[in-house]
Amino acid sequence: MKIRAFFRDTRAVGTGLTAAAFTVMSLAGIGLVFDHNHLVYQRDLLKVASDSAGVALTERIRGLDCSDESAVTSTLTPVARRYILANLPERPRAKVAEEGNLTVNVTPNCAAGTVDVQASADLGGVVFGRWLGSNVNPRIEAKSGFEQVERLVEVVLAIDITPSMDLVFEGTQKNQMIKGHQQSMMEIVKRAALDLVNTLNAGGDGSAAIGLVPWSYRVRLDSAARTSWETNGWATYPTERTYPKPYSLSRASETHTLPATKPEAWQGCVDPRSTPDLSTTPPAQAPFTMGFYSSIMPGQNDPVSYQCYDDKEQKTCYSGDGNSKLRSPQFDCSSPPIIPLTTDTDEIRTAIDDLESVEYPSDYWSATYSALGVAWGRLLLTPTWRSVWGDSTHPVDPAQTDIQKVLVLLTDGEDTHLDANTGRRHRQQACTAAKNAGIKIFTIAAMSSTSTNLENSLTQCSSAADDPDGTYVFVNNATPEALKDAFSSIGRQLIKFRRTY
Repeated sequence: MKIRAFFRDTRAVGTGLTAAAFTVMSLAGIGLVFDHNHLVYQRDLLKVASDSAGVALTERIRGLDCSDESAVTSTLTPVARRYILANLPERPRAKVAEEGNLTVNVTPNCAAGTVDVQASADLGGVVFGRWLGSNVNPRIEAKSGFEQVERLVEVVLAIDITPSMDLVFEGTQKNQMIKGHQQSMMEIVKRAALDLVNTLNAGGDGSAAIGLVPWSYRVRLDSAARTSWETNGWATYPTERTYPKPYSLSRASETHTLPATKPEAWQGCVDPRSTPDLSTTPPAQAPFTMGFYSSIMPGQNDPVSYQCYDDKEQKTCYSGDGNSKLRSPQFDCSSPPIIPLTTDTDEIRTAIDDLESVEYPSDYWSATYSALGVAWGRLLLTPTWRSVWGDSTHPVDPAQTDIQKVLVLLTDGEDTHLDANTGRRHRQQACTAAKNAGIKIFTIAAMSSTSTNLENSLTQCSSAADDPDGTYVFVNNATPEALKDAFSSIGRQLIKFRRTY
């Protein structure tokens, strides 16, 4: 009996030990599975973060001088580190930041315009493995590589050049700026626009063409287009000029007779055939009129003849008695010219660098008329106009059906030409016509604060309603960095990348 009891008790203890061992083994197995899944999760976190860095650097490398790849690597590596940390969740980010265990290797491919990013870090490692004495390496690795997907794009920058573009955000005149501390909106916009050109890499592989429409309440052709239009009779000298009702609502429209022949060489300003929706019929079929104006200022008496002299690069004219101030034949036709679509990077960069706001006489009220920027931008993007701009073929192949056509409208305020309500209505009509032609419109307000009315009208002008996933409206740009970010965002949305691993 005692022997049987002994064996019975021994079997009981053995069963208990076996059960305990099985339980431990089961928990260990569960722990190892948990640890594996936890490491996979951490790897995915690091992969997402490195992908973000790869995209950002692939966009940024297009604006860098790649003659020295080691210098490019040194420039991009700290940027990659910041992007990776910024895209990690709070706990692993804090651990990495505290322990400094993130390793980042950047490999730029300047020829392809892409950047590979490899990262490794300990984001928390295993949990149960430590209890079980596991030698699992807590560091994980992630690698991201990209290539650009070929995507033809045509972009027109319609830039406000009214006098107020020479103000800083605080509203101080440029000639009153504190040197080294403040910059005009025009200068800031030019730098941001150049960044967009660098991002698109116009001229690099022919996949992007860029045009420029500087506008105020008038636009001007470049010298090549001006000669071509005049030679071909696409722009004719007018015999009279009807001025729309000026800003003063008490005045009516006025029609004035011009001299029988051109008083001077045409400088390239043109009048639209209709306002604001310029017809897309080429000027060979429906000529424009040259921008010559009567010598009289609206509301004054007709003068006997022009009498003008140059005064600080601004023509000033008087009537025969020398008392009444008159308008010169091509009053303020000195703005930077329209630049047709080009894949020549140097040409478009030079044109942007040369942008200046127009200068009106102190006794002349300046006007903002953004409908012109939109309407003429559409004409640059219209295939039937490609020969009008001096090329027998478009800069990017017009036979391609997947070309993106894009218009970027930048203004520093609400329309004031004619009156604000009429200006807004004309802009909306021009924007609708452009969008109906398949053009995507981005709008930017170069202002420290934007009224609700302006924000709403810029939103209506943009393509926001057609693409809820995109960002098409940029307002309340109170700093140079905000304007730069607006142009950068547009560039990111126009360039597509494909992940290679």
